[in-house]
Amino acid sequence: MVENPTLTAADAAPRRVAERMGRAETFRLTPVGVFFGERSGDTAGPEAWIPAAHEAVRMLAREIDGFPGGTWLDLFDIPLPRT
Repeated sequence: MVENPTLTAADAAPRRVAERMGRAETFRLTPVGVFFGERSGDTAGPEAWIPAAHEAVRMLAREIDGFPGGTWLDLFDIPLPRT
């Protein structure tokens, strides 16, 4: 895994949200990599409730004039399947 070497317009909104939350130092470019091989099983499921993440998603949705929603799978605490 390496840090994405490109800062794009899509990175600007999360960066501004981190700055507004007073957490600019936590903004990082996404690690990217390619996996060639067999999947060895599932990892731990998603965390239940992270208040700071909830607030960040809502702020990001406002920043991009979007909607902070999930999927119907969220109703049953089912993670999205990996492809």
